[in-house]
Amino acid sequence: VACFGFGTCYVTGLYGPRIWLPDPYGLTSKVQPVNPTWDVEGFDPFVQGGIASHHIVARTLDILASLFHLSVHLSPTFIQRIMYGKYGNHPFQ
Repeated sequence: VACFGFGTCYVTGLYGPRIWLPDPYGLTSKVQPVNPTWDVEGFDPFVQGGIASHHIVARTLDILASLFHLSVHLSPTFIQRIMYGKYGNHPFQ
């Protein structure tokens, strides 16, 4: 939740102080909002929009993976066979 909140609210300036962005020469640095970058340039470490989009996507994928793991479970027969050693890694079964 913190990762998604940081990317969505804090960095983009939706709700929060935004992030400190320097200019190329370091003369007029200030706190300002950042728009997420959703294309290839977001992988460039010098593009600030990649910070916001990375945090938003990381949390979204985390939610999807959590829902997948909650919805998929092993069958009872598979668990019983593992417990009784039918799928074990013993060489002489």
